[in-house]
Amino acid sequence: SNCIMGGHLAYQGQFKYTASIWRDVYPTCTGGIIDEYHILTAGHCVHGISKEHFRVVVGIVSFIDEK
Repeated sequence: SNCIMGGHLAYQGQFKYTASIWRDVYPTCTGGIIDEYHILTAGHCVHGISKEHFRVVVGIVSFIDEK
């Protein structure tokens, strides 16, 4: 990706245990999938913020391409 210095495009299945953590309508952090109900992320990603403002997205490669 040109949004991350030195980044590159991911392909489907490359990071199958990674989740995207969104605050309201913006992707803000990533996390590791522990199981069906648990994601491990950095504390600063969620500290002091109500759970109603979050959603977890898995199984996508691009936020732009809906495929």
